[in-house]
Amino acid sequence: MRLSYRISYPNRYPLEPRSYNMRQFLTGFLFLAAAASPAIAQNPRACPHEESDRDRIARTLEAAASCQFAYDLMNACRSNTSGDVEFADIVMQRCEGAFLAQLSMAGRKSYGDDRARCRHRYAKREGTMYLSFAVTCEAGVAARYAADAERRSRNR
Repeated sequence: MRLSYRISYPNRYPLEPRSYNMRQFLTGFLFLAAAASPAIAQNPRACPHEESDRDRIARTLEAAASCQFAYDLMNACRSNTSGDVEFADIVMQRCEGAFLAQLSMAGRKSYGDDRARCRHRYAKREGTMYLSFAVTCEAGVAARYAADAERRSRNR
């Protein structure tokens, strides 16, 4: 009697599942890269001026095309010191011009409360870094209110 041994290979094509997963990964990666590229182009992550050239930064903030762009530029150029107060004031003036006249008394109170919340968050902290954080938060509140006002005006 003759016994025959049959060799079976459990994974006959070992590269097929791996290549399929790689294809899915590359497709997903390319999709995310394409979706993120316009956002990266519109959002400045690097300050266009030297950090020490604060006058040019201030002029650039004043000439910004929109409140949101000024806010993003301020975040890119801030140095986390008390010198950022000047930049935040410019951004808040720029943004408040877009919505402050349209706010009701309740809206003005809400805006003031939101700004006060930013100041309160860092009130007990010492150092100029926390002053920068507080005014950056306040500028963010102004930018958010300006974006809301712009959205409401477009929906009318």
